[in-house]
Amino acid sequence: MTEPDTTKSNTAVSVHDAADRLDQMPVNRWHRRVTAIFGLGNFFDIYQLALGGILAVALLEPWHLSTAGKSLLIAVPLFGQFLGALLLARVADIRGRRAVFRFNLLAYAALNLVVAAADNMVFLLIRWAWPVCSSRPRRF
Repeated sequence: MTEPDTTKSNTAVSVHDAADRLDQMPVNRWHRRVTAIFGLGNFFDIYQLALGGILAVALLEPWHLSTAGKSLLIAVPLFGQFLGALLLARVADIRGRRAVFRFNLLAYAALNLVVAAADNMVFLLIRWAWPVCSSRPRRF
């Protein structure tokens, strides 16, 4: 029985060499585009969560919200993000990330129109589906 070859190749690159090489690369159009895409994704996630707190205060008197109603306005998007992260990673593996992203974009736009037209608490609770559509598929 032969023993495995444990000698290192001379062509192996250390982690530090790779990091130094990446740091020396010039920033180009691709880097700016990827940064903008990630920035927009994070903006919509944070915006969606912040909107719950703003709505809870702004709609307190006009809609006579109870403590439970305010809690729902804040918690429902978090539930939607949980569902989006849980389900969309699997769907994206099956259908492809580009197809899932296109669906998310269309559904997100449609649900924004529905939420903008909300005139009562029940109608506004459709916000649970909004973060499902705005969530980027994540792997746990």
